[in-house]
Amino acid sequence: MNRRSIIVLSVCLAGVLGYLVVKAWPVPPDEEDTEAASRAHEREEEARLRERAAYERQTQARIAEMSAMETRRSMQAQAAARSTQARFALQAQRQPVWLAVINTNAQAFHELRKTATAAKSRTAQCTLCDGVGLMQYCILCGHRGKCVSCNGSGKMFGTEVCPACLGTGKCHVCFGMGKMPCPFCEDGVIKGDAPFPPSTMPAR
Repeated sequence: MNRRSIIVLSVCLAGVLGYLVVKAWPVPPDEEDTEAASRAHEREEEARLRERAAYERQTQARIAEMSAMETRRSMQAQAAARSTQARFALQAQRQPVWLAVINTNAQAFHELRKTATAAKSRTAQCTLCDGVGLMQYCILCGHRGKCVSCNGSGKMFGTEVCPACLGTGKCHVCFGMGKMPCPFCEDGVIKGDAPFPPSTMPAR
């Protein structure tokens, strides 16, 4: 091989080697690409922060809700424990009115039992109530239907659950209707052997 061929070959090899070096050398990133990548990273980070904040708010809301539910259950249990005593006290105050109703209608009740005894069905329609088992008034609340202990609010002393109505605000005798169950019949029907109503207002 002559000297000229060697020089040409050397030049070619140098060119190839230079190309490979340039190809492998890292190209510095464009400034705009760098800014775009930075903004994208910031957006991703902001999204993660918002997601984390939303999760924390939901967690705190669930904790607060569970705490409130536990408080309500505790207050309801306390009211239920005092319910019998509270209702007994209210009904004891209205005992004279109960006796007046029973004594006033005693003769009519006896006549209805006689009518029922003589009837083929051994029953008679009650005329002391509305015919379906409800009096036109409630001995405890009158016609209001509201709990007389809390005046229908369901609360006592701020947030304490009323033990008489257990938070419903309704009269526990007439269940908020303003009409109590008839003490003389069963759903408007009197039987020939129906017992006389008790002299003491029954607890409900």
